[in-house]
Amino acid sequence: MKKRINIITLLCFFLLNACQHNDKDDDFFNGSIKTVEFTKEVELKGTPIELNDAYRGTILAYDSLIVTGSGEHGHIFNIFSLNSGDKIGKICPTGQGPDDFLHGRVSGQQFQKQGDDLCLWIGDDVDKFALVNLNASIRDLSTVISKKITNMAWAKKWSNPLGISLILDNDYILARSQTEQLYRKIEDGYLPIAYHLYKGNIEVCEKDYVIYKKALIPQGAHDYYWVTTCLGSYDAIHPDHKKIAMGMTYVGQLNILDVETGDLKGYRLKESSDFKYLTNHPQESCTVYYPRISVDEKYIYALYNGRKIQELIDTGHQDESAIIHVYDWEGNPVVCLHTDKRFANMSLDPVQKYLYAIDPNQDITRYDMSFLYK
Repeated sequence: MKKRINIITLLCFFLLNACQHNDKDDDFFNGSIKTVEFTKEVELKGTPIELNDAYRGTILAYDSLIVTGSGEHGHIFNIFSLNSGDKIGKICPTGQGPDDFLHGRVSGQQFQKQGDDLCLWIGDDVDKFALVNLNASIRDLSTVISKKITNMAWAKKWSNPLGISLILDNDYILARSQTEQLYRKIEDGYLPIAYHLYKGNIEVCEKDYVIYKKALIPQGAHDYYWVTTCLGSYDAIHPDHKKIAMGMTYVGQLNILDVETGDLKGYRLKESSDFKYLTNHPQESCTVYYPRISVDEKYIYALYNGRKIQELIDTGHQDESAIIHVYDWEGNPVVCLHTDKRFANMSLDPVQKYLYAIDPNQDITRYDMSFLYK
């Protein structure tokens, strides 16, 4: 009898602790959370890739082409052939004309095929999105725009720029607002991160997706930037536009949002910090988890850092890492990859199944992911 009572007591203890943990998460996250763990590990050796002209920062790979930041004045992106390494085009001239760009954003790696031509959605971060025909731009030695969505000036609705914008079919735009101070006073004084479905322009919002119930405000936080970013994530959309993957930067969690139903699920790494941890610890003691992700129709590749912000400051490594967590689109951990170089940005080629990574020295390395698709 005594043994049975002890077992019941232990069960109650574990249930109570589980409920308390969930209460902490439920204060902020508007979905279910499941604890996950990676048990399979694979080491990868890469192949160096040489590009024969200036580039920096951005890399987006698709089949035989790679789009990079230009590193030059006058235009924002370069196009290289992965077969020859030569620069074969440059796109997005800088300026204030209707077909010019003040800024260039390619978040989400939103390639689109038009017949035999490859196109890429590019936002100017001010008021428009342009579908740039890459093959036609290479042929014509200019920026060929197949389609534009205008009147998307975020400042009409928000005080901060949109965190990410994903272009769907039929001129629908999924845009993520960021945590920001409200013009009107409410209890916590901040508007939490959310997705908004716009039709054609920012004036017509058809649906809101509540990701967080409220903003997360760390105790004693005097840095507005920290308030606005501590619930941030790096997001990408499934090629069929039905799901969005969100790799959280400061919580060890991958979120998956069903665009059709609005269902939101979080997949939390075992023994990682929860949302409440961010509220009562200084910024420098918090951990960087997923600073980048890249996706295709089958998998989500999440660059995993796992180090404290203070350590990154002390070592100067910033977001560089040599670990990639691979999930499927149901949130199941597939494999933990260990690369032979540290890098801070990456792009998965959905055709050839190569993962391209760029390190702080701007060296590009290619990793063969085809073994995951057999």
